[in-house]
Amino acid sequence: MNNFNIRELTSEDALINLLTAENWDPPLEHPDMALRNPRNYQAIYECGCELTHDLDIGDYELLAAGKKGFSRIFFLLLCMKNKYITLVEAKGLFPTRINSLWTCKNNLLAKVIENKEFESLIHEEKKYLLK
Repeated sequence: MNNFNIRELTSEDALINLLTAENWDPPLEHPDMALRNPRNYQAIYECGCELTHDLDIGDYELLAAGKKGFSRIFFLLLCMKNKYITLVEAKGLFPTRINSLWTCKNNLLAKVIENKEFESLIHEEKKYLLK
């Protein structure tokens, strides 16, 4: 259990439901998309590892990104220190609010992306990070 107000997912079903609810970018496009690059935001996010990390210089990997509506962008981030996955939302234009919506351990996401429906969520070159 984390000390932040982030929902910690422990079941595959819960993770599948939340991943299905989002509008993900195709995996080949997201790594270099300027608006959907979390390093463009000078803010911190609350991680499932119970620490905060800087979005612009943090020790994380962007696994996936997407957009919902006009002003909601989200990032699926892997904390490289403690191997937690956190869904971080950037909402609004001026000012942009950063919220951590949910977290899970990397091995849970690794199991879920074996599912045919989610195998293309994360670029092949980044899947090794989940092991």
